[in-house]
Amino acid sequence: APHVLGVLADRLNWLRSYWMRRVAELPGLRLLTPLDGGTALAAFTIDGTTAREVQRALLERFGVFTVERHVGDTSVVRVTVALTTTTGELDRLVDALRVLAREAAGRSA
Repeated sequence: APHVLGVLADRLNWLRSYWMRRVAELPGLRLLTPLDGGTALAAFTIDGTTAREVQRALLERFGVFTVERHVGDTSVVRVTVALTTTTGELDRLVDALRVLAREAAGRSA
């Protein structure tokens, strides 16, 4: 059983790294979780927009489910991958974040 759990944890970490590495250099997007965290969870913010706005836009415009969470006095968007998460779904998240980061940068310029 320990080997199976290790394989599952590796898969979750790979899925999480998959999308995080693709958005790590996006201007205005701040990853608040280390790239190699060994967990399915990751949090981020986008400068110039609230976590609530990002969470709502991801869901309503792109069909991507995330949650808004409060960490101290900061609101963040949290993404959780599951074993059933596909790279296609993560590509949709990445594309959406590129659009939202670009839009936020345009507003603050």
